Amino acid sequence: MIILTMKIKACYKYIRLIKKATESITLNFGMSGEDSYLLKLAVAEGVANIIEHSYKGETEEEIAYR
Repeated sequence: MIILTMKIKACYKYIRLIKKATESITLNFGMSGEDSYLLKLAVAEGVANIIEHSYKGETEEEIAYR
């Protein structure tokens, strides 16, 4: 089992980085392009929701992506 963890500051500009990492990891592990795309969107939405609803906007707090 492989577990990768990334930590980003709770800023919207880092969502692009999370999307690229998700896409790269999923495709390298054999996920189809369509499934990779859908997971990438779900993860990006989840991170955006954390920033908006948990932190009430951008902050210096970190979000761990695993």
